[in-house]
Amino acid sequence: MSKIFVICLLLSGCQLYMGAAVHDKSFDSEFKQERLLATIGASKDITENIEIFIEHTSQPTYEETGYGVSKVGIKLKAKL
Repeated sequence: MSKIFVICLLLSGCQLYMGAAVHDKSFDSEFKQERLLATIGASKDITENIEIFIEHTSQPTYEETGYGVSKVGIKLKAKL
């Protein structure tokens, strides 16, 4: 997760976003505990139609250790 913050600092003028939700273990008994799901990310418009982003999403785990999913990519915007 610290890598994400370093990359965010490199993206000067980027938009930061975050979100959160709670996974209730009563919906899925295989999870050991209730867990906060969190997303944090940054994006930056390169041109009018191209945006780059980096994002990390935590996830509930079946074991005690879980790291989540990190994504880096390019979004191509299309006008409809």
